[in-house]
Amino acid sequence: MATSPALKFWVDEENFFEKIVVISEDTLFVANPNNKSIPDMIKKLENGESPAKIFKSDIDIIHTNQITNISIDESKEYMNIKYINNTSPKPNNRNITFKSKEDRNEAFEKLKKQLPSFNATTIHMSRLRASIPPIVVSLIIAVITWLLHKAAVGIQGEKTDIVKGRYRVIKQFLYWILDTLGPTGIQITGGIIIFIVLCTIIPMIKTPPIITTLTPSKI
Repeated sequence: MATSPALKFWVDEENFFEKIVVISEDTLFVANPNNKSIPDMIKKLENGESPAKIFKSDIDIIHTNQITNISIDESKEYMNIKYINNTSPKPNNRNITFKSKEDRNEAFEKLKKQLPSFNATTIHMSRLRASIPPIVVSLIIAVITWLLHKAAVGIQGEKTDIVKGRYRVIKQFLYWILDTLGPTGIQITGGIIIFIVLCTIIPMIKTPPIITTLTPSKI
């Protein structure tokens, strides 16, 4: 990480999507350049060159006046930013993963200073609240598994020419999956997915998330 009075940047060459994150006075740059070009880009940033001139492609640009919400999970290395641009009236979501929580915290504090009209709130989630999302997802998967199991039982012994009407290609693909896995395969696959989802509850119960959020102050 490097600093200057108006610019800070963080580098993570092992990251697949956000190798360089730059925060200037009023803009956030998230770049994903080729690893071979990173050393040269770092030198240019250290010399004070404009990020807009350094990064030619594979870059997301978010102006601070477009930001509507920033949130971080104290146990994770990423930062979630909601912002509005000219292409869509609906807020866009951008997750930015840093090399470490320390880097993420520095970037968060930098943006916090540049958004003086935003208030920070911290929520200590309870173990029960943290476990609700994976439980709900598991229930949904269980219902889908049950429906697919019923469909797999229903098509046993039938021919593919029963697939007719609109979206025939999609129906044929679904038929192929159901016919290939069969009722038992559907149950096993659904059970494995549910098991994986439920496993996420363990770390959440052990260490419930602590979420800090920056939002515009209400006047």
